[in-house]
Amino acid sequence: MPPLTSINAVHAREYPEFNYTPDDLWREFVDELSNGTGMGEKRKFLNMSETKYAEIVSYIYHGYLCDTRIFRDDSPWHIVTIADLMGDKPSYKYVVYGLYIKFCLLPKPETLPKQYFSKENYTLDAAIGYFISKQKEEYAKVKKEFDRGMDYSPDDEGSYNYQVNERTYGNVSIIEWFEEMYTSHTVKEWKDGKVVKLGKTYNKFMRYNVFIIVNAVKWYPNCDFYQCILIRGETRWSSGFAPYNVSESGKYDPDTLREDVWDWVGLITRMLHKETGEHAEKEKRNHLQVLSVESPSSVMKGNVVNVNVTLSYNFSKSTATYVAIQNLVTGEDIAFKGLSLSGSGNLTVNLRFLVNESATLHLSAYALYFKGENYIHDDEGWCLNFDINVEKLTASFMMEPENPIVNETITFTSNSTGNIVEYRWFLDGKYLTSVGNSSMWIYRNATAGSHTVELIVVDADGNTDAASLIFHVEEEALPSNLALTATTDKSLYITKEKIVIKGKVTYGEKDMSEASVNLKIRFPDGTMKTWPGGHPDSDGSFTVSYEIPIIPFKAVPPEPEDWNIEVIATYQESGKKPITASTTLTVKVLPIWLKFHGMHLVQVIEVPAASGCPILAASKEAGVRVIVSCPCLKEVDGASKPKIKVKFTIDLDGTKFLEKEKEVEVGSEPTQADFIFRLPEGAYTVSALVDSDYKYMDIKYMDDMLKVKSFRTKKMKTLDILFLPIRLDLKGTDALLKYFDFCRKHEKFMR
Repeated sequence: MPPLTSINAVHAREYPEFNYTPDDLWREFVDELSNGTGMGEKRKFLNMSETKYAEIVSYIYHGYLCDTRIFRDDSPWHIVTIADLMGDKPSYKYVVYGLYIKFCLLPKPETLPKQYFSKENYTLDAAIGYFISKQKEEYAKVKKEFDRGMDYSPDDEGSYNYQVNERTYGNVSIIEWFEEMYTSHTVKEWKDGKVVKLGKTYNKFMRYNVFIIVNAVKWYPNCDFYQCILIRGETRWSSGFAPYNVSESGKYDPDTLREDVWDWVGLITRMLHKETGEHAEKEKRNHLQVLSVESPSSVMKGNVVNVNVTLSYNFSKSTATYVAIQNLVTGEDIAFKGLSLSGSGNLTVNLRFLVNESATLHLSAYALYFKGENYIHDDEGWCLNFDINVEKLTASFMMEPENPIVNETITFTSNSTGNIVEYRWFLDGKYLTSVGNSSMWIYRNATAGSHTVELIVVDADGNTDAASLIFHVEEEALPSNLALTATTDKSLYITKEKIVIKGKVTYGEKDMSEASVNLKIRFPDGTMKTWPGGHPDSDGSFTVSYEIPIIPFKAVPPEPEDWNIEVIATYQESGKKPITASTTLTVKVLPIWLKFHGMHLVQVIEVPAASGCPILAASKEAGVRVIVSCPCLKEVDGASKPKIKVKFTIDLDGTKFLEKEKEVEVGSEPTQADFIFRLPEGAYTVSALVDSDYKYMDIKYMDDMLKVKSFRTKKMKTLDILFLPIRLDLKGTDALLKYFDFCRKHEKFMR
């Protein structure tokens, strides 16, 4: 049997001295539950006719059905029950998990011997000592019965263990106790007076209790009874009549149960005290997060990549963990490592993998830890995405100048990629032995005419790649008096907006339709892109458009960035060297970042959920409102509003039932997109995807653009409306018509 949990330094920081009366603590706790702070997705309040209850608060907490039973003022007990009951009645098997929180007396008045009913004798130490002794006495009796043997048959088995312990911190006394029981009984099935089948029933039970003794509250004229908060975790597994050798063991995990109980101790303490200051940020009892990822930005195809993943962890006991790198496109873990961690601190884990494709790898480093029967992850910080560009052996080179003339010096410089060990240069089919193994070749005193230069590169594995270029050496140059003017249609653009450049190029009285216009767009990160602009009209007028692509964010929300656009005009006559003119324009570009505020399921009537999901009226109009904004537009004057697409999908039992898509113009303030529908009875899943055509958002942030909800529709009973309180200004014919239209709509809905 595992040892009882100790109150270590971490626990001590989490449990400051209680400075309130138990009734104050209880009322604050109930108020927090009622307001849904930190828990309950749905809440329902019932007035109870039973005399012992003042009210019951029912709600759902993370999938668990919960209720808070508030007793009448003259009763010393208040109870919160958090339970998850799973059963399979045909096979007589069931599993029960529960958390039970009770504000009660220690000990109950009816268990006290008479000498404790005087205020002088009833001290805290006496009450605790008497309670522990009574618990040990009762448990010893039960254990003695088990040790003596089961009464059913020689094949029956049973075991019983317990521990009781007292701990203190400040003015808080804590009692822990632990019970564990296992039984199996032989069962006979009779038919016509004969035994036709033998089987066994199996039961496992474990209970972990924590009593937090707060202080005294007076219920009787001559005695103060010490009130406490009892938090109990309990798990049971039972199997009814079954054949021998039953393989199932149930979900029996004492460590997880104990950990859940202490998490609730910490949660309730923080809720009741609303603690601030040096202890405001509580250290999680268990956490495993990815702090950083150190990886190369680019590697060569065929190389082994080393990635260092730095983790932050805190575990109260040795815990199995799993650290991996996943390919986000294929969903495959391409590198992973299992570790056993305990205590707290930071750890750097090295993961290695082989790259065998030439592409940009979209990867995610993530960390999981084992709890119960599964690997789980923290709510936040458990993964970190990153990219690695995988390059292959590629031959490539640059030539300067691009349009040489006779006797001019031409420089060829390799910009090939790969693990290159040898360069081979050729001119007009002949190997240039004088150049040798060099990444650069200088061609002096170039001769007129067309020539072909070729570069072959070789890597360490003997692989080769080649690139070639045909270039012309012109006889002479034209007078360089080409004139160029250009402007943009505006100064600020957003993602996917077109930059429109208009201008004019002239060269005396020449026909400019033979000229060409190109753009060199220089981005803030130092990279450049060449964009063809075509040919001007005969008078030299031209228009060039460039659509701004999706831009990776440097910050969230992103800010406008400066782009320099060089407009280059080129003119050439036959047999002459071309001449150029250029001008540089500067524009601001704002990357678009969208914020998905929420998806709300609405109907004129809505039934509170009893099973964790909303219920709508079948065959009646309902709607989903998607709310989205573009925060980066705030305080940015002159920026266009993006027109984004929102896709709305309803699935029924995993099959697409309905799909709609809308385009909405989004500004800096929240904008809604509404989808109206009618559905037959059933269980549905609704999803909304913002920027569904992936037009604006950086792919790394698209996970935030999808939201999913589940709901059910059912046929509602017909209601009789005796009166409908409304307030309308009925002065004038238009107002009366609006009122009649309002009534018709509601009458139509209710029918």
